[in-house]
Amino acid sequence: MLDIQGRCLLYTTFTRDRRIMVITPAFQAGDVGSIPIGRLLLYFMSIIDCAAYASPENRKEFPVSRKCNITGKKPLAGNNVSHAHNKTRRVQRPNIQKQRIFVPELGRMVRIKLSTSALRTVNKLGLLPYLKKLGLTLKDVT
Repeated sequence: MLDIQGRCLLYTTFTRDRRIMVITPAFQAGDVGSIPIGRLLLYFMSIIDCAAYASPENRKEFPVSRKCNITGKKPLAGNNVSHAHNKTRRVQRPNIQKQRIFVPELGRMVRIKLSTSALRTVNKLGLLPYLKKLGLTLKDVT
């Protein structure tokens, strides 16, 4: 991200494990302000050279959410166990899909991130009856 004079303010990139890497300038330069983007709070610091961004002490990592908005399913941690009973850590991730679902009661499409098991139930019951059964509203999941 560049300012009016073309100097770097903020650099973001995705790492291999789908985490957002935000690189900001050194903190001693002084905070100019911050702006919320989704669930992230990206910090805009004083304007300094882009070369200062690459130092490891200026890096922050924010995880990308892998949670079903309806059922609350999220990654589980456990072990891979070999035949020799060696244990290595592993993560079991839920099958999360971003879907556009038509809600006939509202007459419009709604974009939701949900697990495939929740998607099957939504196809069977409908979105609003399923949310009512769970005690949720449409505002809670979008």
